[in-house]
Amino acid sequence: MLTDIGEDGVELEFLGSGRTRRVVADTVVMVGAREPNREVAEVITEVFEGEVHVIGDASVPGRLRTAVLDGATVGRSV
Repeated sequence: MLTDIGEDGVELEFLGSGRTRRVVADTVVMVGAREPNREVAEVITEVFEGEVHVIGDASVPGRLRTAVLDGATVGRSV
């Protein structure tokens, strides 16, 4: 489970064991439920100074291929 997004990476907690691990990353892609929910993006935008892209069902429910195309387009641009 993702527990923290920092300037140099993310912290993950392993469910069951409770152990944590820091992973160096300059880009984080979050995937959630198939319902539009801009609250997560708004919170991330408030605390993160980089670009935040809302794509796929988080933006508007649609077809899988549209979400994949959105992800590929944004992925190539970062």
